[in-house]
Amino acid sequence: MALIITVVFGGSFAYYAWGLVRRDPAIVVSAEGLGGFRVGRTVPWGNISDIYTTKRQGAFGVIHQLVLTVRRDDRPPVEDSLGLLTSRVPTEIIEFSINQLAMPWNEIVELVQDRLGRNIPTKRETLISAIRAK
Repeated sequence: MALIITVVFGGSFAYYAWGLVRRDPAIVVSAEGLGGFRVGRTVPWGNISDIYTTKRQGAFGVIHQLVLTVRRDDRPPVEDSLGLLTSRVPTEIIEFSINQLAMPWNEIVELVQDRLGRNIPTKRETLISAIRAK
């Protein structure tokens, strides 16, 4: 039993400690696009077809996430199973936390809005709706 507790809590602690000492930027907003280790790669501004923030109550406070719908030009067009469309551009949804950063979450949203030239809506989610979306 002690081994299980050590593995579970020790692994969680190691992961959290790695996040604290990691020196590369969590989110990078540049002229080219949005990147950083929370995003996973650099996403060019022109590939973002939809963007919004989600806001929900978590166990330890309000959780804010930035949700991007990104066009994937590197993949072939997706065939429509009903035959209504000949093809559509494949997309990918990237969702990442914008909490616990050097800048407040709302300043990050304002900066991204300035880069995109459009407003970013905020959607309120309940815990149940967030689980259903996954």
